[in-house]
Amino acid sequence: MNEQDPLEALARQAELRRRLPAPERRRAIRREAGATLADVGAACGVSGQAACLWECGRTYPRLEHLTRYLDALSAMAGNGGPS
Repeated sequence: MNEQDPLEALARQAELRRRLPAPERRRAIRREAGATLADVGAACGVSGQAACLWECGRTYPRLEHLTRYLDALSAMAGNGGPS
């Protein structure tokens, strides 16, 4: 992650978290795309287990993974482009 003001990083993370679809929608997006949790984890640089926890809403990705997760969801939903 780039060096930035901790308050800016916190605000950015909160902004990105608000953009996450509801857990049920995250699961539907992945399943409709035919992707596994391992696929999502690999795209985000984490394990499939971590992706599972994000998908079900038990935990949130760290900022460095959150943008990749949003991009992966967007790509799987057919929205393309970076978040």
